[in-house]
Amino acid sequence: MEFCDICLNLDAEQYWLRRDGQKNVTKCVRLTKLLELQLSAVKGCPGCKLLAKSLEGTLLEKTDGVHILFEKGLPLRLESRNLDLELLTVRNWKLPSPFVGVGREVPQDITADAAAVFAKEQLRRCTAHHEYCSRLPPVDRAQVKPERLLYIGIGLSSLDIYLVDTSRLILENRSHRLPPYIALSYCWGPREANLTTTRENMNARRTKIDYHDLPKTLQDAVAVARSIGIEYMWIDSLCIIQNDDDNNNTDWRIESSKMGSIYEAATLTISVTSSAAVTEGFLGLRRETAVADGGGKVVKWTGFDGSEAHTLVRRRLPHSGIVSETSDPAGCPLLRRGWTLQERLLATRTLHFLPDEMLWECRSDFVCECSSVEADQRWKNGHLRGSLFNVSVSNPEGADWVALWQQLVKDYSKRQLTDEVDRLPALSGIAARFKSSNTRLGRYFAGLWESGILWQMTWQADWSIFVAASSMHATTDTMNHSTGTRHPQSTRSTAQPNSSMASAFSNPVGNYRKSLKPSWSWISTRNPVEWDMVGPELRSSSRIDAKLLYASCLADPMNPFGQVTAGEMLLEAHAFSTKILANDLGFIWKLENGAIMIPDVPNLQLVPGDTIHCALIYDRVKDGMLLWVGLALQRLSNNNSTGEGTERFYRVGLVKGTMHSSYLGTGLFRRQILIE
Repeated sequence: MEFCDICLNLDAEQYWLRRDGQKNVTKCVRLTKLLELQLSAVKGCPGCKLLAKSLEGTLLEKTDGVHILFEKGLPLRLESRNLDLELLTVRNWKLPSPFVGVGREVPQDITADAAAVFAKEQLRRCTAHHEYCSRLPPVDRAQVKPERLLYIGIGLSSLDIYLVDTSRLILENRSHRLPPYIALSYCWGPREANLTTTRENMNARRTKIDYHDLPKTLQDAVAVARSIGIEYMWIDSLCIIQNDDDNNNTDWRIESSKMGSIYEAATLTISVTSSAAVTEGFLGLRRETAVADGGGKVVKWTGFDGSEAHTLVRRRLPHSGIVSETSDPAGCPLLRRGWTLQERLLATRTLHFLPDEMLWECRSDFVCECSSVEADQRWKNGHLRGSLFNVSVSNPEGADWVALWQQLVKDYSKRQLTDEVDRLPALSGIAARFKSSNTRLGRYFAGLWESGILWQMTWQADWSIFVAASSMHATTDTMNHSTGTRHPQSTRSTAQPNSSMASAFSNPVGNYRKSLKPSWSWISTRNPVEWDMVGPELRSSSRIDAKLLYASCLADPMNPFGQVTAGEMLLEAHAFSTKILANDLGFIWKLENGAIMIPDVPNLQLVPGDTIHCALIYDRVKDGMLLWVGLALQRLSNNNSTGEGTERFYRVGLVKGTMHSSYLGTGLFRRQILIE
């Protein structure tokens, strides 16, 4: 049979050998058109017949392009406009080609027993074969142990659930260690829908918790844990006292400071990634399946050897919310919540319950029910691996920790928090892991690391999301209200981070940013934040102008990486003053000297003609032009000089300009600047 230049005879190895004489090349991407596939199929090519039949019933036009992705041993992929299909051989079927690899079928519903079978197999593989997962320094559970665990028993017939103090468990255990436990990561939803532990019901919780009183998500999690065979669980609503106001929320402050280690020390974390509320659950009929949208059919065809073959064609299930370094939270409400970032990244092993399947994530690997996540990883990296964070923790000497931190902050700042004062506590476990993994990062100042701090200070508010959000104000507010909280809030107001901002510049009615300090940290804005560039690219092409002389923060004594109530930073930098011309560019303000200012928040009570002070941080050459970046500052009204030439300022935005902005000669001189 002649070699087909369209489908490559479903053999990428043969294609490369014929074209360039290359051997053992096992992947290839081929671009063709639907019409070309159909014409080749009419002429009798078996491979094109398979592909053309696979695309029957779709909405593709004959002129639409179709990408064919070959990878030996994996399902074959077809990508086109709004279409992503995979062609696979089901286990025990005849393999028609090594490039139409074996994949796993995904059932339309999920039970506790089925989830346990998948989890136990991946747990066995991980503990037996993953060096990084077992080699990392073990958590000192004596120091970071949770104060309480839930005893849940083993087996679905068990109904006994009660709260137990871990100090008692350790004393009873001959090894003086905590028993294995499973942690739960989930969305609360409306607070009143969850079952909680309070000072008043603590003793009752130690006696018995009725399984039928648990919300659906907690019931499902307990059922899965029992089927796996692990007797203890950690669930925040029940293991942390939720009304500790009279004691200054001491229990929550202590336990939240250990939360990262609690998830890290768990044998497994169950992540209810697809549910927005504790009442929804995750077992039973799945909301989405791989047989939707034109997939899920068996194609009968004649192979290249003349024998009959069967191939399953289905829609590829998305994994971008978990596998991608820039997560896509579509369909995964848990990925929108601030607290759950560290719950996921610090967990040693996580079983995600997605809308359409389960996905296993550990520090070394991703495995899904449908098997296509393996293909995602191989196409991206050539081998399987865990997330960038876990790879960095496993190989700290080879990591760019400052760049990784900036990327994490960028992702984290897009997530929602019911209480904005939690911006640092909800990230404190990750910060602690960064510190323990690389001592060269230096001290931690309200979300910034001493190493590379001047680069990190040049964060800017990302206004793009709020252009659309301002027209969806009511919908967004409702969503924020429904996603619940991660700690007691009886004395705290519920934040509405996505309040209408588009009109705020023309209607300054109060100071939007002053509830969180210090102003030079990204925590002082409720906006998502970003950097123009991060990592070696920025550092190699830029020159730092400013110098850090001094920095300090007043942090929670119970959590040095947690909430900060005050902070100040003394810089030496070139500085100048300019005036605001207009803000007719929407979220970008024009300045008098030709530069622009990106405000940190809307309600700055600034109008054209007001003075802005600028402190230059770095400059770089791009396309033969000198670009400079600095902090936009305002002088504090209650200014008290701390020394000759030193005044107090607070940050209001980021300033950018070019040499053509001619900031030189406008009063530019080097001075000391104290920023609060």
